[in-house]
Amino acid sequence: MSVKVFNKLALSDWIRSLKTTAVIALLLGGDRLYCCDEGVAVEIDGEIVAMATIAPHGEDRSGQPTIVAVYVPPEFRGQGYSKPLMEAVVKRCEERGFSEVRVDVMSSYMMKTINSLPNELRAVLDIHDLGALMDLIPG
Repeated sequence: MSVKVFNKLALSDWIRSLKTTAVIALLLGGDRLYCCDEGVAVEIDGEIVAMATIAPHGEDRSGQPTIVAVYVPPEFRGQGYSKPLMEAVVKRCEERGFSEVRVDVMSSYMMKTINSLPNELRAVLDIHDLGALMDLIPG
């Protein structure tokens, strides 16, 4: 397993390769990818198994750096990729000089992952728990 930083073009190519689902549309559709300039992905044997996107100026140019989307394709869920992904994306945000990073949490699974992060990483996150909306959407 390796963790890599990808530019927007590489992430866009990967997203286009995914089967379009309601989850993809909600997480990565419209202008949600537009505000992102970079992403972090977990790879296994050259295949992306989990990814997160970073918007340095936030969504809708809010000015607050934001982790916009975290996605693990269904075939890779439950295999422990979310925690190393979240650790890596928060560390990448710190490397970029972001002292506080917004994350809107829409899944009980992601909230569990965030709560399992070391305190020093969790302290960087401005966590907005929006409920478990994504738990209800298959795929």
